[in-house]
Formats: sequence, structure tokens, C-alpha cells
Amino acid sequence: MRATQVRGEFAVGDIHPKITLLQLEERQLLRVRATDAEGTQNANWYRYAQEQVDIPFDHFMQFTFCLHVWVDSATDEARLFLFSDHYLSDGSSGNAVLNDVLTFAALESTATRSDVELNEHPFLPGLFHATLGPYPVLSQAFWFLVKMMAKKIVKSAPASTPIVKPRADQQHFSSPPPFNSSTVLFAEGTEENLNKLLARCREEGTTFFGALTAVVLLGYAVVSDPPQDTKDFQMSLLVSFNMRGRVYHTLQVDSVRSYTTATPLDKLTAASTCPRSAFGISRARCQARNCRH
Repeated sequence: MRATQVRGEFAVGDIHPKITLLQLEERQLLRVRATDAEGTQNANWYRYAQEQVDIPFDHFMQFTFCLHVWVDSATDEARLFLFSDHYLSDGSSGNAVLNDVLTFAALESTATRSDVELNEHPFLPGLFHATLGPYPVLSQAFWFLVKMMAKKIVKSAPASTPIVKPRADQQHFSSPPPFNSSTVLFAEGTEENLNKLLARCREEGTTFFGALTAVVLLGYAVVSDPPQDTKDFQMSLLVSFNMRGRVYHTLQVDSVRSYTTATPLDKLTAASTCPRSAFGISRARCQARNCRH
């Protein structure tokens, strides 16, 4: 949380001292602005969030997170925007950062004031209990379904390890097992198409990257010249998931790359297969199924 990248060094970070109240403003870790009911409408905060995610973090000068708060005094409500680098994009890490920034800012801002009365407000009921409401029969039915199905659902759900692990006093942020609740916001395109694509990949027993490898292999066979060429060939496919260069405001950063293959590395030392043969298509499909991303 308090690390910046060292320019010109590979995978070296500079750990800074503990954050002070002044640094919240100097490093722009916390921004608070007043708003009204119109400003908190979905279209307005959606547009603001989209503009902010197009601004990358400067790893050499900035910490990789910041918290923006919109306060509506009329309704006594606030909307929180936690922006972070993709290294801190999982849900558990975000909750830990959010808790620390809010707690630190509140304690430090009231430490020198004697006229502030701190009141501990009770937690509102969770979504599960709020849904049940004052209906005893419905509550019993829900509990029965949970006991019958929850264990199976939890076992089948994928788990991940948060980058910033919750401390001993932050266990209420973690749920066993910890799920990766990261989401991505698309300004263009349709989520429906992506869901259909991933669903088809699951039906075929492959991954998106593996299917993409097979498609490129077959596409190369179709457009190859001369078309009657049946010689074996080797292909290297590089898929970049780094979106830093695609945003409107770009920054110069040192490249940190990851290398993944669709097949075990020992496969790269052997000759590939003919793209036009049935064996070549079968092998490409087999390799796609063995892909791990």
C-alpha cells in the first residue's frame, strides 16, 4: 500500500513511511466533494467513474490507490469511489484499503478537536436478513435451502488469495473461502457477447486463450500462400492483457510482463503440425483444452 516503483530497476519498490494526514492531500489519496441528489444519479457517477479509470497511476510517484467521496448533506449520504491499480483490484484487498483510509482520516481529523462527539452507529441488516423480513415461514424455508445447497455451492465456487490480506482486526472483510469479486467496467461492447463466448468455451472444454490459439492456427491455414502448402510450421502467439497503453492519458512505465503458453514448455522444442490435416486440427483442440490462464 505504501510502495512506489523504482525507476530503471526491475521489480524493485521503495517502501515509504506511514501515511500522515497531510499526505492524504499531498498524494491525493483522499478527495472529498459536495454533491446533491442530481449529482448522485447513475448517469453522472457512471460517467465520472469512466473518466477516472482512464487516468493511470504513476507508479514512480503515486501509491496505487485513491479514494474519492461524494457527500450529499441534504440526505446525509455519501458515495465512495475506490480506484486502484489492477495489482490491487480484488475485492478483499479493496475492502482493506477502503477501511484503512476511512479509519485513518476520521481518527486523524478528530484527534486535535475536543468538540467532536464520536458516536458508534449500529450496522444495518445485511441483504440476506433484509430480504427475509418479518416472515417466519419464509425465513425457515430460506434456512432450509441454505443448509441443503450452500455447502455444494461453496465447494464449486473458485477461490482466490487477496493481494492485501486482511489483518486480525479485519476478518469481517473476508468470507471463507475468499472469492475474487473483481469486476471490469466496459464503456463499449456488450457483456452478453462475452458471456456467450465463455459459455461456449466451457461447453467445448477449453479456455478463451486456448480457443483463440486454435482459431489463429486455423485462420493462418486458410490464408496461407500457397494454399496447397502442407509443411509443418511453428507459431508464436502473444496476447497482451496490459491496457495501460489503451487509455486516453498514458504514462511512461517500465515494462513488467508475464509469459504464458497454451501448452507445456517442452512442446515448444518440437515441430508443430500441419494446419490442414485432421491431426493438426485435433492436436490444436487438444492443446486448447490443456491451456491454463
